[in-house]
Amino acid sequence: MANYNPKGPNFHKNNYKPISDRPLGKLARKPISVKLEEDIDQYLRELSQKERVVFLRETITKAVKAKLQKP
Repeated sequence: MANYNPKGPNFHKNNYKPISDRPLGKLARKPISVKLEEDIDQYLRELSQKERVVFLRETITKAVKAKLQKP
């Protein structure tokens, strides 16, 4: 059966607005997902999506940069 409503390659390009106004480098194409302890998960889910994304990006970025700087 033919697709009578084809979508171009840029169809989803503008579906999502940026979560943060802070300048970021180029974001990875695929997200990383991890399971957390229940109490930490509950705390994070109580934050708004914007607060949660900003908090997690900042925290993970700081931790990885600190780890990479250690000899």
